[in-house]
Amino acid sequence: MMLIVPADLSDEASQKITGEVKKLIEKEGKLLDSKEWAKNKPLAYPISKHKAGSFWLMTFEAVQKSVPDISGKIKAVPEVVRYLIIKKD
Repeated sequence: MMLIVPADLSDEASQKITGEVKKLIEKEGKLLDSKEWAKNKPLAYPISKHKAGSFWLMTFEAVQKSVPDISGKIKAVPEVVRYLIIKKD
């Protein structure tokens, strides 16, 4: 999963948001890895008035039925600019 949080947040605030997302994932599955991939990277186009973001890459395991639940809960976190969950073979 790729997660984008606003670049203008402090490191503590960014860690707090990603911590929330990690907890949401761990309720439905198992978090395998989480790391900040790029910090303050410019976006190709503004998203919700944000022109840059910090990108986080998270790898997790979950049953397929729980992925929509995880997605819905992440969507409810207002500080998350954008996210994408993909299936890894």
